[in-house]
Amino acid sequence: MEPITAVIIDDEKNVREALYGIVKKYCTNIKVLGLASSADQGKDLIKDTNPDLVFLDVQMTSKTGFDMLREMEHINFHIIFVTSFDKYALKAIKYSALDYLLKPINIADLQMAVAKIETKKENVSVFLENLNNPLESKKIVIKHSKGIRYAYDTEIIRCQSDGNYSNVYFKDETSLFVAKTLKDFEDLLPKEDFVRVHQSHIVNTSYVKEYKNGRGGSLNMLNGDSLPVARSRKKEILNALNPS
Repeated sequence: MEPITAVIIDDEKNVREALYGIVKKYCTNIKVLGLASSADQGKDLIKDTNPDLVFLDVQMTSKTGFDMLREMEHINFHIIFVTSFDKYALKAIKYSALDYLLKPINIADLQMAVAKIETKKENVSVFLENLNNPLESKKIVIKHSKGIRYAYDTEIIRCQSDGNYSNVYFKDETSLFVAKTLKDFEDLLPKEDFVRVHQSHIVNTSYVKEYKNGRGGSLNMLNGDSLPVARSRKKEILNALNPS
């Protein structure tokens, strides 16, 4: 089997060299073609080597890894981002179903990310679209048994738990059965628009038609669905529907 060719772009020498060392030792299916210490050097390195995979630092001194991607005409490689914790950056990366490694690099996380680099390169375009439009609705990459759906968060009416899986319901009256837990969607979807109203349900408040009183109460959705509200979440959903 042909090795996966890769380059490493990071402005911290110790991180760059440490990542090279553990990739060489623990990911024997990867051949590192070169290392770069800046976004501009990284662009030149990618052009010269045409790698299958780029390990890309997010925060660099002169330009960020995101800046580098924006400047590239063609992105025909897989990306694994390398970053310190950055809430905004991680949210953008997760929306697009791309992989990332937190500094300092954990070997198990590295091996897991490398094992998943079959993620379609189209996901990078989704990532850049979300990054360039921070105030607009976000496009989410949703993997399911028959392929991948690219959907804006505003298209999702609700998510319903089914064990370790979830059913996702869209405004076009379609639905998907997805290998993600409801907690995964709760962490991913914007909290200003989506509220967990029950242990089995997350709703987009834009699609709530009315709330009906009761012990916990219930919600009637614009698509005709009726959902229970857990007693412990009644106050939260009422606050979300009637912000002060």
